[in-house]
Amino acid sequence: MPAILPQSLEALSAQTVIVGGELDQTIPPKLQILPYITTHQNRLTYKEIKGASHFSFMQNCKPQAIEILAEEGAAFVCQEAGRVDRMSIHQALLNIVEQQKAKIEL
Repeated sequence: MPAILPQSLEALSAQTVIVGGELDQTIPPKLQILPYITTHQNRLTYKEIKGASHFSFMQNCKPQAIEILAEEGAAFVCQEAGRVDRMSIHQALLNIVEQQKAKIEL
């Protein structure tokens, strides 16, 4: 099932920014986001965070989280696919939000 449905984009009434992760294999931007945005560019903006993967947008993991998750085969939730650390990815996301907020306030 796609991450974005064309009919859901049609229902948007406000300017919207969609943020994707460059290395996201779960919802690959080139396959599941970008094709739909190009037809709705008047209301949508797409921003991509370099080095981010699907789980990069989750909270920072506690020190023991990788070991605990590894027991369940889910250590990947706390491991970045790229060379960018999660805190930097979160900062990039905050910068995108602040830029969009500034555009709205103008």
